[in-house]
Amino acid sequence: MKKLALNTIASLSNEIATIIMGFILPRLILVYFGSDVNGLVTSITQFLSFISLCEMGIGPVIKANLYKPLAEQDMYSTSCVMKSAQSFFRKIAIILVVYTAVLCFVYPSLVSDKFDFIFTATMVLIISISSFAQYYFGITYQLLLAANQQAYIQLFINCIAIVINTVACVVLMKMGATIHIVKLTSSILFAARPVCLLITLCGALRCIQMVYIIVIQGAGHFKETQIASFIEPVINIIISIIAVWKFGLIGVAIGTVVSLSYRLGYMVIYLKRHILFRNLSIVVKQLCIDILSAGLIVLGTSFLPRYASTYFGWILNAVLVSVVALGIFVVINMVFYRSNFVVLVNRLKKRIKSN
Repeated sequence: MKKLALNTIASLSNEIATIIMGFILPRLILVYFGSDVNGLVTSITQFLSFISLCEMGIGPVIKANLYKPLAEQDMYSTSCVMKSAQSFFRKIAIILVVYTAVLCFVYPSLVSDKFDFIFTATMVLIISISSFAQYYFGITYQLLLAANQQAYIQLFINCIAIVINTVACVVLMKMGATIHIVKLTSSILFAARPVCLLITLCGALRCIQMVYIIVIQGAGHFKETQIASFIEPVINIIISIIAVWKFGLIGVAIGTVVSLSYRLGYMVIYLKRHILFRNLSIVVKQLCIDILSAGLIVLGTSFLPRYASTYFGWILNAVLVSVVALGIFVVINMVFYRSNFVVLVNRLKKRIKSN
């Protein structure tokens, strides 16, 4: 229970620190460096994030394989799993180096009308530093800590790094430092990355996709579905490179949406044929209801205030939107999933009474 409490507090603290940094740094970058530089940084970050698709869902597998040897205090087996994991993630780090080198030569030509080659290429190198360090040194030990119910150690360290990074970047910008110095500070301190506009849709697709990924992992069908993990980043990169010429940063988001949609469709069909054996009409119904919910939420919140001149005003608007969205979500689920909704409510009641 003590570890659970520490992990919960650490996770919450980390999220709060990330949210606060998300308010402060992007705004200051816009003020001190302008929207073009901010867009450049965000698009480079998005391109570099594609490398995470090379993980192919191996992280949860490694963590699952660590549970038994850690529980039995079998140091030899734990070391074997850790060594294999380290070897795998260091290969991703090497792939990242090659991918970064390609980006350094290709991406500057896409934005040559606004930034010179050296400016863009060095920015790519600087932003890639934290990702390389993560894969080459850190991620294996993060998985070990998580498997040993000690994720709070990494989360507290990351939370402290976020606070230090935010303070350091604010001071540097006020002192007149260049964007390269500011981002180099962020990379060294493993700061969280900015989020771009159309990624909301990508996030929604990823949330839907995660349900199917968890089922596939739970059924032990890792190798059988790895082909989709390879194809997804290929689709993402190809479409993003093509679309970015015409649509800029939005083109990157388009590539992400298309690739996520492909893998979601693949997993839906795979689950139907090999695991759940359920009719596709159920999935279609769920997606249609999700789209209906999203549409009604957009419509229902369109009458609420959209702009705020203060953080308090923004928070108040956010609360109003959340209340309306939650209300619409509850009504939709009561109408279409009444039996499931009743079961969920009864379970919540039992849990509240037991506590």
